[in-house]
Amino acid sequence: MNIHPFWRSPHSHLRRIKFFPVFLTVFPMALTGGVFASEASSAGRIFLPEAILDRPYCLLLPLLGAEGKVDCRITQGELPPGLSLKGLSLHGTPTKIGDFLFTVQAADELGQTAQAEFQLKVGLPSADPLTIPQRSLPGCRICTFYQVPLFCQGGYGPYQWRIVQGSLPEGLRLVEGLLTGEVRKIIDQPEHFSFQVEVKDRLQNTAVQTFSIALQPNEQIRLRVGPWGKGKNQDPSQTLPPAIVGKPYLARLPVQGGYGDVKLQCSAETLPPGLVLTESALEGTPQKVGRWNFSVTVRDSLGQQLQVPLSLQVFDPPPPPLRLISPELLPARLGEPYRADWKAEGGYPPYVWQIEGSLPSWLRFQDGVLWGTPPDQSALGEYTFTLHLQDAHGAQVSPLPVKLLVQRHPSFPPPKLLPQPLPLAIVDEPYQTLLMIQGGRPPYQMQIVQGTLPPDLRLLPSGHLTGAVRKEGDWEFGIRVSDALGQPSEDQVFRLTARRSGKAGLRLSAAPLLSGVVGKELRVQFDASGGLLPYRFSVSGDLPPGLELDPADGILHGTPTLPGAWQIQLKLQDGSPQPEELSSTILLEIVPAPPWGLAGGMLVGGLFSLAVSLGLWGMLLFHLKKKTGKVPDAESPPSAIPPQGQ
Repeated sequence: MNIHPFWRSPHSHLRRIKFFPVFLTVFPMALTGGVFASEASSAGRIFLPEAILDRPYCLLLPLLGAEGKVDCRITQGELPPGLSLKGLSLHGTPTKIGDFLFTVQAADELGQTAQAEFQLKVGLPSADPLTIPQRSLPGCRICTFYQVPLFCQGGYGPYQWRIVQGSLPEGLRLVEGLLTGEVRKIIDQPEHFSFQVEVKDRLQNTAVQTFSIALQPNEQIRLRVGPWGKGKNQDPSQTLPPAIVGKPYLARLPVQGGYGDVKLQCSAETLPPGLVLTESALEGTPQKVGRWNFSVTVRDSLGQQLQVPLSLQVFDPPPPPLRLISPELLPARLGEPYRADWKAEGGYPPYVWQIEGSLPSWLRFQDGVLWGTPPDQSALGEYTFTLHLQDAHGAQVSPLPVKLLVQRHPSFPPPKLLPQPLPLAIVDEPYQTLLMIQGGRPPYQMQIVQGTLPPDLRLLPSGHLTGAVRKEGDWEFGIRVSDALGQPSEDQVFRLTARRSGKAGLRLSAAPLLSGVVGKELRVQFDASGGLLPYRFSVSGDLPPGLELDPADGILHGTPTLPGAWQIQLKLQDGSPQPEELSSTILLEIVPAPPWGLAGGMLVGGLFSLAVSLGLWGMLLFHLKKKTGKVPDAESPPSAIPPQGQ
């Protein structure tokens, strides 16, 4: 950037470059257009605008009379850390505060040079006054680690903290604004400590705040001796658990509270022979039967001390410990007697057996014996209970959890009704058939779960369907079978058809020639009579595209899509055990839809129909003559059923 004095032409041959204490500045990072006059010392030092720590800074050095590109370099001193000089641009983000002196030498493209000394101050941003907004501190519990940070606002970090008046409780200290430590002593009432804290920032600004800490008693560290045992078995007296001659003994004094190392002390002459008192327990192997009374002194690290009177009874060796012997518990099976035996050894007979939990009604337990027979399917599953054993002196074994699994008998899986078609029933004639049952354990129970049987027809437990049907019809019913173990089968649906005997012979009525129009719905009903219901219709050969035959109702229906002629074979079967079958040859002609008006359509359709009819009648006469040897009478053509809607 070239800066020229306003009183001299840029083309003057008398040009001479020099630094001048008037400059343009860009701060921060944008041209403001402001003109600043810096103060220059008698030595010609130029004072630059102040920079702010950690904020962007950019400035053009005030060079006058330069031509073309200007190169600058630092010849003496150094720039503030974070700033750099490129050409006449001094820019960057300062990272350190202070006053910085540096000398800059500039040279333009004509070889002219200039040199000046600059001073730049990097200061701190403005901040709020230094204060300690904290007013109170949480209480400190005796023998509990304490740590609370103090905090301040405003000023310039880093900060320094110290106690200027009063003192902290012994064990606490102030480290870099953190109150931390542990107070180790015994107090009965809360104690309060007041002190004054001073904080100082990097500019030596200070703030003071007065605090108070309340020391709270800690009952958990108060030394005491609790009752022996746990829960309902607690013994508030100072009687130790009994010992047995020749058996290793260990009893820990139920000391509660205390702080640090808690130790026990006692005179060895007062202890039972064979026992010693360690730092935490009475242990050893007693050598003599009797009762001993002695005292134990308990001390902790805080100097708390208790004198505890104790009593110990030493007995002769007992019989072998009570022991419960469990059998291998196998699963129980439906309909099969079950038995499991547990045995007791050691301790003092007689033994007391108890079952915790409810047993099913078919299962019994007495004197360690479990027996019963799972009666039916309702007994399937897993049964859980707990077995307790106690001897005459109250000794017990650990409760024994027992799980008994009841399974199906592998020889008697759930029954299954096999699917099978039922024979045709003839009205008023005796009827009997056997439903096939697989699996299960006889005797069986049969149940109608869906629909009903025809009147006068019965279902026997053996699976026989017997009786007589009094009217024609079709029946559908569902049957479920259960065995002697109560196991049900899945429901099986059966269908029964009843027809009268002596029906007339099967007959089929169908016109030998049928016609339709492309795009117009066609519906033809073929009639059947005689034989036994139900009927079933079918065709041999291809139907015209768009037409289909209903096999149950004998209806040919649909909308033809192509014109032409088709020959099909219509077949009919009745529903008798040995079905009778009839067939008839039918010719189908499909004419195109009329493209013109009604008259034109009738003319074209009539001509096409006449041509197709003549051809089809010729085919039909040839077919009948070949099959029967004679031509049908022209005056009595086969009957035709016209399609609906034509």
